[in-house]
Parts: sequence; structure tokens; C-alpha cells
Amino acid sequence: MSAAAVRRAARGYPWLVPALAVIGLVLAYPIVKVVQYSVTDRTTFLDGSFVGLDNYRDLFGDELFWRAFKNNLILLLSVPLSIAIALAITAVLYRGLRGAWIYELLIFIPFLPAVASIAVVFLYVLGNDGPLNELLRGVGADGLAQAWLTDPGVAIWAVLGVVLWKRIGFTVLLLMARMASIDRTLFDAAAVDGASWARTYWQVAVPQLRSIIQFAAVLGFIEAFSWTFAYIVILTRGGPDRATFTLEYLLYRLQFDEQLVGLASAVAVVLLLAAVAVAAYRIRLARREAFA
Repeated sequence: MSAAAVRRAARGYPWLVPALAVIGLVLAYPIVKVVQYSVTDRTTFLDGSFVGLDNYRDLFGDELFWRAFKNNLILLLSVPLSIAIALAITAVLYRGLRGAWIYELLIFIPFLPAVASIAVVFLYVLGNDGPLNELLRGVGADGLAQAWLTDPGVAIWAVLGVVLWKRIGFTVLLLMARMASIDRTLFDAAAVDGASWARTYWQVAVPQLRSIIQFAAVLGFIEAFSWTFAYIVILTRGGPDRATFTLEYLLYRLQFDEQLVGLASAVAVVLLLAAVAVAAYRIRLARREAFA
């Protein structure tokens, strides 16, 4: 690059300063402070001495941390399940269905309300005498009725069901938007060759949906580890018997109930590293596809 080209490029750098300042203030600075707090024995934001990795050792030696981590992995099942169900729904809608726009709207509606609103509704639906159990008893399936939110062995799976119910509509929207850009003549040609719709969809459409599926998976992973707090607080408050603790909820309890800022910050760093790892993996895949 010539000296003139370098000078021309340098003229644009000052315009980046405001954006970099904002990024540094709202993103970089808080991250640095959280990492700093995670290596101190702080019980407030004002005092604390350096303790190195003691907080992380305490955290990884705590059974409750691993229970919360396991619950996050259970909620992570919403990612492949939502994608699989959304692919099936998209296939039906794209093939052609009378009044398809009505079905699309009904499928997408669950994604629109706030998580807190959805959780409040399911707090009623999943109650011991709620509509779901009453329906099961009414059709003679009494054995399937459960204490969905108060049974330690069932509660986290009930939360998974609520997360899944909310995510499917958004995933269908993403897939349908991508399907709209696929040339329909490819499907027509496959039909002329005698291929079934299921085979055509799997071999023609799904490969072209790969980038959207990866994008939905990344969002789902981040949600499973970082956006489930409202579900837990409203539906179970971490119970029964701390059976539905997640890393987010554990962070909240350490920070606000036990005032262990250093330990809570260590949980935050773990969550941050998990999100960064997934995002970096997605970027790597995108670059590989771009240069393939």
C-alpha cells in the first residue's frame, strides 16, 4: 500500500473514535471490571483483596455450581429440538397450505410476549390443578399428570418445555425467510424426476438453510446459558430443593442474596467464556464457508 493510500485511510480513523469510546464504556470496561472482581474476595463493590483463582476453585468444587451447569445443559436441548421441529413445520408451510399465513402467525405469536409474561401464563398452566393436568385427567391419562413445577425430578424439564415453546416460532420465522430466497424451480425439477417432497426438502432446501440453522443454534446456546433467568425466577425460584438452579440464577443468588461479589463475578466470567467460545466457533465456520 502506497503512502498516499495510507494517508487516505488514516483520515477515516478519527471518525471511529466516538464508536470505539461507546464500545469501551458499555462493553469493554464492564468486562474488565467483572474479571477483576472475580479474582478478589469482594463482598461489596468497594473493597476486596486479591485472591487469585480461589473463587474459581471454590466455584468448581461446589456441587450447586455443577447442578446449575447440568440444568443449563438440559435447557440447551431446546436448541436441537426447536430446530428439528421448526424444520418440519417449515416444510409443511412452504409446500403449501390453505391459510398458511394464519398458521405462520399462530406459530410466531408465542415469541412476541416478554419472557416474564410467558412464564406467568405457564405458572398457571403447569400448576397442580392447572389446565394441563385437568386436560390429562379429563382424557383418562391420570398417570401423566405431574407436579410439573414442584417435583425436583420434573421441574427443569417443565422449564425446558416452556423455553422450547417460545423459541420454535422465531426459528420458523428465520427458516421461512431463508426459504423465500430459494429458487422454486429446484423443487419443481426434483418433482419431475420423481423425488418425494420429503427427500427434495432434505436434499435441496436443508443444505441451503445451513447458515440460518447455525445462526439459530448460536442464539439458542446463548439463550440457554444467559437468557433463562426470568423463566427460573417466575416459574420455580430455583426450587424445589434448588433443583432448577441455573448459572444465571446462581449468579443472582450469590450477588444479591449472599453478597459474594467475587464469587458471582467468577460465574459471570464462566458464562462470558461460554458465549465467546460459541461465537468464535460460528465466526470460524462463516469464514470457512466464505473461502470454500
